[in-house]
Amino acid sequence: MSAPFVSHAPYPSAAPMPAAVRWLGFGGLFPFFAMLMGLALLGDQFRGILLFALVGYGAVVLTFAGALHWAFALTATDQPQARTRLLVWSVVPALCAWVALVLPAGFDLILLVVMFWVHFIVDLIWARRLGLPAWYLTLRTALTIGATLALTLAIALMLLNPGSAPDLVPAQTTCPAPANGTII
Repeated sequence: MSAPFVSHAPYPSAAPMPAAVRWLGFGGLFPFFAMLMGLALLGDQFRGILLFALVGYGAVVLTFAGALHWAFALTATDQPQARTRLLVWSVVPALCAWVALVLPAGFDLILLVVMFWVHFIVDLIWARRLGLPAWYLTLRTALTIGATLALTLAIALMLLNPGSAPDLVPAQTTCPAPANGTII
């Protein structure tokens, strides 16, 4: 009765980047730079929560980028080896993002920067193999540069003002243990 919602036809590689992809992709950089500006301009009293929010957002975005490879694997029905590799890789960014959430301040940001670039290299390999549209790598390049620039500048801010950088796991800076020592 109604047409299928999703077309399984290959995406034309020369197709222009859809406007929604452009707006949503670049809009996703806003929180990175908003939190970076907060770190640069607000007092030390907000530093812990802003770093926690920045790492959390970076972890979510890295996880999302990895999940794209899960979706790519779903389309590789005639390539079982490729599908397995894509599925395995798709969870690696999420696992690394999770580790970043419990690392001490500074190390969390470094892990995210490294993983965004590792993921970008993996994207370079698979985008060509899978015949993704040309704009995909253009978008991934710009978004990887934007996200890692914000994260790297946050590291620089911590190094320039080390006295106020939290040295605890980010969750510990916002969720301290109860004074009486009981957990529940």
